[in-house]
Amino acid sequence: VIIIISIIVPITKKAGYEDSLKNELENLKALILDLKETLESEEKLKTVMKNELREIKKEYGNPRKTVIKDEVSDIVIDELDMVSKDDYIVTVSKSGYVKKVSLKSYNASSEETTGLKDGDYVEG
Repeated sequence: VIIIISIIVPITKKAGYEDSLKNELENLKALILDLKETLESEEKLKTVMKNELREIKKEYGNPRKTVIKDEVSDIVIDELDMVSKDDYIVTVSKSGYVKKVSLKSYNASSEETTGLKDGDYVEG
């Protein structure tokens, strides 16, 4: 009797596994068919995308922190604010080469003629 039971139990377990595998196979086939239909239909694809975006919005969405106004006031920019307040040295060489150097860079430079070509010199 023990031998018969030990043979029957694995056979019934095997039959149960086969049934579950068959069910899984059928479910996968149905899923593949549904996904193919979704990819082939633009309308169905848009619906799926909208639903997924709504789920993302529901899960991660935050209320807007800024206020959007219907009208925008004129933006006024003072031209003097656009001009740099640094001091500069402007040099003009004999051949007409003009160079603007910040006073800080000029004082830090060891050269008297900053970046002139050979044979050229600063007038004045």
